[in-house]
Amino acid sequence: MGAARRYVTPLGDVIALPALRHRRRRRASRRRSSIRAIHFLITRRLFVLVMASADMTCTPSNESHTPGRVKHSKCWDYFTMMEGRKQVQCKTCLLTLTYHKSTTMMNKHLNRKHPNMLSLEDSHRDTTDVRIKKEIKLTIPKVRRRRCAQDRARSITGLLLQVIVKDLRPLDLVNGVAFREFLSFLEPGYSVPSVVYFEKMLEEKYSEVKQQCIAELKKASGLSLSCDVWNSAAVDAYMSVSVHFIDEDWQLRNFLLESTNVLESHTPIVIRQWIEDALQRFEVEPAKIVSMVHDTGENMSAAARLLEEAYSWKPVQCAAHSLQLIVKDHGISKLPALDRAVDVARQLVEYFRKSEFALSQLSVREKEYNIIECPLVVDTPSRWNTTFDMIDRLLELRVPIAAVLGDMAVMPSWPSAPMELVMPQQWDMLMELKTLLEPFVHATAFLGSETHVSASTVPVLVKGLIRALEAVHYTLDGVEVVDSPHIQQLKERVKWQLEERWKFPTAPHVDFLLYAAALDPRFRGLKFLSGPDADAVRSHVLAKAIDFNRQDPSANRDPSVVKPTIIHVSGLDQLFAGFSDFADDMEVAVVGSSDIEAIVYKEAEQYFNEKQTPRGVNPLVWWRDNQSRLPYLSRVAKQVLCLPATSSPADKIFSTAGLDFMRLCTSLHPSHLNMVIYLNRNMRECSGQD
Repeated sequence: MGAARRYVTPLGDVIALPALRHRRRRRASRRRSSIRAIHFLITRRLFVLVMASADMTCTPSNESHTPGRVKHSKCWDYFTMMEGRKQVQCKTCLLTLTYHKSTTMMNKHLNRKHPNMLSLEDSHRDTTDVRIKKEIKLTIPKVRRRRCAQDRARSITGLLLQVIVKDLRPLDLVNGVAFREFLSFLEPGYSVPSVVYFEKMLEEKYSEVKQQCIAELKKASGLSLSCDVWNSAAVDAYMSVSVHFIDEDWQLRNFLLESTNVLESHTPIVIRQWIEDALQRFEVEPAKIVSMVHDTGENMSAAARLLEEAYSWKPVQCAAHSLQLIVKDHGISKLPALDRAVDVARQLVEYFRKSEFALSQLSVREKEYNIIECPLVVDTPSRWNTTFDMIDRLLELRVPIAAVLGDMAVMPSWPSAPMELVMPQQWDMLMELKTLLEPFVHATAFLGSETHVSASTVPVLVKGLIRALEAVHYTLDGVEVVDSPHIQQLKERVKWQLEERWKFPTAPHVDFLLYAAALDPRFRGLKFLSGPDADAVRSHVLAKAIDFNRQDPSANRDPSVVKPTIIHVSGLDQLFAGFSDFADDMEVAVVGSSDIEAIVYKEAEQYFNEKQTPRGVNPLVWWRDNQSRLPYLSRVAKQVLCLPATSSPADKIFSTAGLDFMRLCTSLHPSHLNMVIYLNRNMRECSGQD
């Protein structure tokens, strides 16, 4: 232990402490001495080897050299300087050469007359260098690599799994040579596990998150589904189903249940059976589901009708798919002039993408006109909003594009160029088309969001789009411009399609959207409907609230519900019932009703007679703050407002990033592919992270 030191405390106690610090210093001193000794031995060994190599290679003598500057060339080992420093003589063949203060002639003489002498010397030098390197390698001691701690190695492995899941990378990423070298540099003592180990970790993480998802779904009072069918990059059909609900804190939540490859034909019966199996695997009771949003395909619509007949789920068509059909399939594609303008714009973008020279010239012109460089956009046939992005980018770069197209040095590389795009009328048509599509882009982006209530806004946005189409002019640089005949025809077709697909309130698939709008405090006035239609929607909402609270036994036992006093009116007041305002009708309706009916009517009276809240108010926050005042009506609102307006949650799985992931995951088993996509969508939702 070494000599001990004494330490006197403030209270006078004497404590003996071992001289640990001195022992550490002695260990460090011995370590430094060992390093210095090794360094000295290596240096001495290298010096001896180098001197031995120099003695062996310097066979000729330089004694005949005349004093002067140092001769560095090896040619002087075989030549002697003559008197007068004008000539040199070969020591082997005694040939005399003229000396011009250069060794060029001496090198040529040696290569022509004595080539073996130089090759032997070079070989001897190479052998000596190899021997020196081996001696150095044997002399330098090996440093043992420190192993990574077990806890740290476990943390690194968990983070690698998160990289695979969050960034949608294939599992064989861990087998990459460069990836392993990168990890070895960051953590030299860490050993990367095999793909089989990561597959086991993936399965365990999937089971863990799945149990958390099941526990959350059991707490929900009402659920809505969104289903969609998409094709991957390999033209494999994948079907996805997501569930949406509002939790106890009035937060909008959604989970992806499954996203798997369906090998069978996509008949309505197969789709229905697949959805039922997915719900059974996640222990979801069909009675909890109140609605289902789906795409506009005939097979999916037929499957939704089968599920409605079996479980009374309300089918709702995806608003984004409906707008796609209205704008692209039934609008632009039906008008040859507009369809040709869009096709020419698409060809122009493709030309710049394929011609490196034209693209470089476009970049030069953008700098000349002080325009920020931005890439051109190619539209996707299945997404009409990409057509808007393509037209918008072309109009933004109109001046540099026209300059490049007018340059004859560029145009010969495109002999089949649609030159009509350079004409002003084509640009004007694209400008009008962009102005017409802009409101639809805003509506689609708002409806596709998962962070706010969207289904209740569909009727309002549809009415707003119809109102925008009724205008016969648009504003360009502060000047009102009258629509061209082609744009007027497009407006008429789109307006007719909007009115037919969302015929409020008679269309069969819009009633649930109207219920959501009525229970949204921002639109509860139902101002987009006529008076009789609005009254009919309110009556349906009341009936739905009464039926729901009758079927739920816990509603009568809820201690937070304060039952209001039932107001009895006279017979004369009953004669005037139906001709007064909504509040009077509610008071009359409660006569002769049960307690639950009376309470629901009273809550509806309070709710519908209040003013609409501003559009910026979150309806879920409003219901959270008012659920104690409107307990029965809030139960229905929690079931209705969770419905999404689009099937975009399933759509986003197979977006551009998803398709790239499909190309990387060709070696994955379908079950592991479903697990990676499932964890990518649900890990953050279950952990509560933003």
